[in-house]
Amino acid sequence: MCVMALVSISVLSSFSVPQMESNASEDSQHGEANVASQGDGINDTQLCAFIELRETLPELWNPDNPSSSNMHKRNVALDKLLVVYKEMKPTATRDDARKKLNSLRTNLRKELKKIESSM
Repeated sequence: MCVMALVSISVLSSFSVPQMESNASEDSQHGEANVASQGDGINDTQLCAFIELRETLPELWNPDNPSSSNMHKRNVALDKLLVVYKEMKPTATRDDARKKLNSLRTNLRKELKKIESSM
């Protein structure tokens, strides 16, 4: 799992409603994976898939990439992300995927700033 995914998951988990502890034997009896759920109904596996796909689309995160200033290429990349995001939120639009990226980026920066200030 990527570092950004781990940090983003921990950041998002800190803002979600605390969950009650579940009995591991109950989860195994039902064949369900014990996956922490985010406050907005997104589980860690889905979020990791979203982040890992984003990492393969440099036009969305690398300002040095020539495609980053091409809105058509950025929209095509956002549409690829939207396919994964719709698994989490079926009514999502391209704008929702863009907002999710921005919130993950903002939360990552805030957490890194907290870590730096604590050292």
